[in-house]
Amino acid sequence: MKKSIFPIILLFIFATSFAPNTPQQIVAPTCNPDARPFRGYTFIHPGIINKKAAYAPYFLDFGQMYETYFHHNHQRDDNIIEWNERFCSKSDSADVDYVVYRSTSAEMSLLLRSANDKKMPLPGTLSGNQFAEILAFNACTEAIEYLIFAKKCQPHVSGKDAWEVRQRDAEAMDVLIEEGLGRFKNCRSHFFKQRYAYQIVRLAHYSGQWQRTVDLYNFLLPKIDRQRSSVIFYWTLGHLAGALFQLEKYPEAAYRYSLIFRNCPSKRISAYRSFFIKNDEIWGETLRLCQNDAERAALFALRAADAKTLTVNDLIKIYDLDPQHPALDLMLVGNVQYFEKMLLRTPTTDRKYGLTAIAARQKSGQKQLPILLEFVRRAIKERHLENPKLWRLIEGYLLQLAGRPAGEVENIYNQISEKLHPDDSETNDAELKKQIEVWRTLQQILAIDANDNQADNAVIRIRSFDIFKEFPAFEPFLQDWMSSKYAEGERPGKAILAAYSLDAFALNPNLAALDDLLKTARETQKSGIEYEMTGDSSSEKFEAKLLEIKGSFLFNTGHPEAALSTLREISPTLAADLKKFSPFKISINDCLRCPTASADLTRREIVERLGQYEFEAKAAEATGELNRAAENYLQAGLGYFNTSWFGYEWDAFDDFRDPENWYRLSAGPVFPFAGTPAGNRENLDVTRALGFFEHALAVSRDPEISAKAAFMAAKCQQKQWFCSPQCKYKPGSNRVPVLPPEFKTYYLLLKNEFSGTEFYGEVVKECKWFGVYVR
Repeated sequence: MKKSIFPIILLFIFATSFAPNTPQQIVAPTCNPDARPFRGYTFIHPGIINKKAAYAPYFLDFGQMYETYFHHNHQRDDNIIEWNERFCSKSDSADVDYVVYRSTSAEMSLLLRSANDKKMPLPGTLSGNQFAEILAFNACTEAIEYLIFAKKCQPHVSGKDAWEVRQRDAEAMDVLIEEGLGRFKNCRSHFFKQRYAYQIVRLAHYSGQWQRTVDLYNFLLPKIDRQRSSVIFYWTLGHLAGALFQLEKYPEAAYRYSLIFRNCPSKRISAYRSFFIKNDEIWGETLRLCQNDAERAALFALRAADAKTLTVNDLIKIYDLDPQHPALDLMLVGNVQYFEKMLLRTPTTDRKYGLTAIAARQKSGQKQLPILLEFVRRAIKERHLENPKLWRLIEGYLLQLAGRPAGEVENIYNQISEKLHPDDSETNDAELKKQIEVWRTLQQILAIDANDNQADNAVIRIRSFDIFKEFPAFEPFLQDWMSSKYAEGERPGKAILAAYSLDAFALNPNLAALDDLLKTARETQKSGIEYEMTGDSSSEKFEAKLLEIKGSFLFNTGHPEAALSTLREISPTLAADLKKFSPFKISINDCLRCPTASADLTRREIVERLGQYEFEAKAAEATGELNRAAENYLQAGLGYFNTSWFGYEWDAFDDFRDPENWYRLSAGPVFPFAGTPAGNRENLDVTRALGFFEHALAVSRDPEISAKAAFMAAKCQQKQWFCSPQCKYKPGSNRVPVLPPEFKTYYLLLKNEFSGTEFYGEVVKECKWFGVYVR
């Protein structure tokens, strides 16, 4: 058998293509707790399924597209239809709805008076209501008396909201049960007998009398003529099933839920949610309760819906039991969606959405795919299917997912296309034709070879298709596919930008990808895709942005000289318009957005100024100008500290500071972040800044300079403590963080050696934490 179109080896190729080429690069954690939920890509057009397919919600996953094609059946609507049919369907549904559901007991009492005495007018609120007029004119007292009783029961069987745990009035409910039994006995109409039985069984169920619920059901239901089908029977059966479940009679409960699932759309969701099979023994017992193959098929269908996983074996079993079962088409499409999610994914997909441990599931899917394909071919050959064109079309798509030659797949699509009549309003052939168009477009994407010179042009052409724009899964899948293909072709930069924005990449870049993107930006001949990536036809702004990202990365990873060399590559014209900062000021209190009156230095100028301070400090120290040396060391330290994650000019070398990282500093410096290729790198390291402050302290002969250097060194130690795994302090706490002795060396030095300085007095006054440390 030919290999799948998604070999697992791609994962290794992709990972190594994105791997950094410097030892400083820290790879983001594989497990990303912030990853966006990913439900897989599907290229199945919902329109190929009958819009009235009642089982659709249980086997298909179309997300938001579902509502466009399918409609839910509601309990209230079904009951209104039955009431209207009982009275010759002569009333507007809204009128029936008002009388049955929204009218009050007082209104019903007045309506009963009108039915008993023709001279009495209808209550004003029911005037003009066709259904109320029919009940009154025909003296339908049984109907009105039942509605009065039902409205008395309703407060005992419903809560004000879904989360409320109610204390039921069991005594009042027992009184109503007895009243209902009397009314049931005296009622002539089996239509109303069935509804009285429902109210009685429902009251027993909601009062928690499980055995009594079963006994009442067994007593009442045999006394009702059920020749005419009614949804009320299945509503009542649902309460019986619930009581049986509470009595731990699991097979009996599961069997009845399967009957409801099969026969009652308005209670299908409830049956689906309540269905429970604990083990194989209970499953076997439940299966033995079924009276015929149709019921067995329904039981298998409910189990398959509940499984939320691959159901090939159940699909085959249901077909063998009932080849006309209405869930077969849906189960087939649901299984195909499962294979899509397993096979229509790339290493980029799993990297982007934090899903990397799928090899076992992919392997299982690849084993099951031939089984499903063989079954589909058998079912088509046996000619029992209601929708053979759909199954034939699915056969082609399964071959496509299995990686069979494009010609073999296209041959099936051509054969189906010849048999379709899109203009026939009685069929869904138009939808099937659209489906073929979707899968042919997908095949063109899968055929793209990134090493081909025409690959980028193929992407542009495919994006122009109307069908591409109509299906939301195409664009993200195309991005994932091209990203992996670029990675295979050793173009890590293009691989990144095919799947992510430049801003997302900038949060934790790597040098290999940056250099590849710089290469793309500097190429004189670009494809259309490369123009899209650069975002500017001249590429100069894009190149400047890349150089800033690279320079910031090198600076944050401890390479200021390399950062300066990179930043100097930005053209003087563009450099004049770059954002400016002022990181060389002391901020006594931590401040992330302190106003800076003289923000006048670009990133390049900051790095140049840092190098100048260090050079002048060493020169002054060598000539004995110690205070001048100390001042320069202090300024260098301020530059490094204030551009760190903890400083007021953090954004000088960081595109995004995530405040949530306060709560997990010890896990840094790279933190998981949704929508990024490698997480978010935060500049947490203040070691270099601390070193300069310590140099300033060592050479200073000026107490004021020494006090400033000691205070800033103390702040560095405090931040190092925050980043320690042993630190339990979290921001927002009213408590002052208690520093261990090894992390408060410089606070003590400031207190003990420089308490007489002017700066010390300013710090004690303004810094509340230090004030506490002093006391």
